[in-house]
Amino acid sequence: DGDYGSFLKVDYSIDCDGTEHRIFSFYALVCIGVFPLGIPLMYYMLLRKERNLLDPGQQQFTFELGSAKKGLEKALRERKRLEEINPSVKRLAFLYKSYTPERCTFEVFETLRKLVLTGGLLFLKPGTGAQIIFAILLCLGAMRVYAAKKPFIDGEIDIISEAAQWQ
Repeated sequence: DGDYGSFLKVDYSIDCDGTEHRIFSFYALVCIGVFPLGIPLMYYMLLRKERNLLDPGQQQFTFELGSAKKGLEKALRERKRLEEINPSVKRLAFLYKSYTPERCTFEVFETLRKLVLTGGLLFLKPGTGAQIIFAILLCLGAMRVYAAKKPFIDGEIDIISEAAQWQ
């Protein structure tokens, strides 16, 4: 009847209807759940759990001191003091160290942005206009987030990060 089965395009010796292919397909789905979804979720949960220690009240300090710069400086001093008291917080420093206390969970956004730009675009047909337009819109959206949130401690890095979205 002309039905020869289903075979992998890059290797015709692999039967896509076979048990081995189904096992690896299931394994691939599990990995998709673990890495692209699980890691950002884990980052968020760990940072959210320690939020009171990572952001000791930057907005309140800014209001009390009447200056965003002074509020940030006081919040950073307080965060450093809390890190010394609570070593469990310091182990997460690689996730929040570059960001203002108020934006301590911003690494979750950054991780998701990178994942979508590197892996998410693979789900769109390569080289098509849809893939290119999606990437441009994603970068423009990220640029707006950087401009609105100004997540970095150093204001110059905020500007550089926003400008980098144009590439």
